[in-house]
Amino acid sequence: ESEQWVSQVAADADAPFLVCEKIRSGDRDVTISIPNAPAFLDRQPVLVDDIASSGRTLAEAARQLVGMGFARPDCVVVHPLFAGDAAQVLGGLVERIVSTNAVAHTSNDVDVMPAIAEAVRHGI
Repeated sequence: ESEQWVSQVAADADAPFLVCEKIRSGDRDVTISIPNAPAFLDRQPVLVDDIASSGRTLAEAARQLVGMGFARPDCVVVHPLFAGDAAQVLGGLVERIVSTNAVAHTSNDVDVMPAIAEAVRHGI
């Protein structure tokens, strides 16, 4: 499911991509594997997530990337819910977080409202 979104972002950014494999054992318990990541050690990692709630998935992926020798990743989030202690969970693990304004958050830097207005104007 994630590959369709990640591949489009990567294509638009003219960048290679990998898709993390996630096993969720509960709301706050995730296991991540990042196959073939070492092949891209010379690149700045960017984690793309559609919904970030607890921040645990991004944190675990970032932890693994840094453990492999990557720089702290940038994160791009479509719906930045960031509930509870998500900011503390991500603190120090990621370089920066950029999100859309689909949900108000201090990381909002991508305005989706023009696209939504355009869809409404054209009858969705």
